[in-house]
Amino acid sequence: MRRFAFRFQRVLETTRHFEEMRKDELAALMAQRLDDERRLFAVQGELLDGRLELASRAEARETLRDLARVARYFCKLVDDIKRFEGQLARWDDQIEAKRQELVEAKREVKVLEKLEERDRRAYAKAEADWEQKLIDDVATSRYVRGARQERSVREGVQ
Repeated sequence: MRRFAFRFQRVLETTRHFEEMRKDELAALMAQRLDDERRLFAVQGELLDGRLELASRAEARETLRDLARVARYFCKLVDDIKRFEGQLARWDDQIEAKRQELVEAKREVKVLEKLEERDRRAYAKAEADWEQKLIDDVATSRYVRGARQERSVREGVQ
């Protein structure tokens, strides 16, 4: 009897490959989001440090021109923070979409694996049936041969 060969093996392998690609893409998106999140925290920390420095400068009664320059810098930092927050929201949307693709790819792989398991069970049953038929044929042949020998011995005695 032939060895088991899953009829959709290439489809299963291709689907698994696409699932791995989706995992890699999701990991890359998450890494990019984490990088942007780190930059956001750095800018927020810089803004906080700058505000503390501005308070100390105001107490030291520095000129208005210096304070205005620092305030413009703060506005730039606030704009950067808003930009990073917008980028993080876009990363979150892309990550969620990629997660959905990954879930769908996993679902397809699972369906194919179940189909493979069902085919494997059917193959095992067919193989067991074939073996049983072979055993039955051998047993029948032995019985027939034994019966012939017994009959020839009886005919030889008489």
